[in-house]
Amino acid sequence: MKNYVITIGREFGSSGKEIGRELAWKLGIECYDRNIIEETAENEGVPAGELALADEIAYSGVSKRFAGGGISLGLPAQADATIAVQSRVIRQLAEKGPCVIIGRCADYVLRDQESGLHIFIYAPYEVRLKRIMDLYGFSAKQAERSVKRIDRQRHDYYKYVTGSNRGDRHGKHLMIDSSLFGLQGTADLLYEIACRRFGLEGSKN
Repeated sequence: MKNYVITIGREFGSSGKEIGRELAWKLGIECYDRNIIEETAENEGVPAGELALADEIAYSGVSKRFAGGGISLGLPAQADATIAVQSRVIRQLAEKGPCVIIGRCADYVLRDQESGLHIFIYAPYEVRLKRIMDLYGFSAKQAERSVKRIDRQRHDYYKYVTGSNRGDRHGKHLMIDSSLFGLQGTADLLYEIACRRFGLEGSKN
């Protein structure tokens, strides 16, 4: 299989982004995250302010108004159009070659791609709190506020774009608790799974 794409959805504090990057490195393929997707969208003429506005509308927790094809059902058409551009960028990146795409509802955008592997990474709440405290030097209260806020934002964004819950098993090929094996161990396991899924040979340690 020459071309394939792995999408990574994750809970804040689960090390999902770092695991996705490590997995891409082990596979020797590109890794695209929010920054790259938004930078590419800006290059297509979408100002940073419009990207932020689209996120704010999605984060507000309103029900689904976007249906994958850029169809607006009543909320600001500008936000839906911006999300449509991001979705198009994700599809373009997936067509360029094998890659890992982190976040931005990529599992939903690429749901019809046959050569896909859609992964959701999570971890127990207490584990995530401790990681955020260690990573950013937050107090327990600061970490709790941060985790709750970002969890809600990501949930609302996913709900707005897809109409379903972020942690719903439907549309996911694999859901894994990263606390079982740690960052490196989880990346190693996902590497072996990806090799089997896409018929790849060899290992990169």
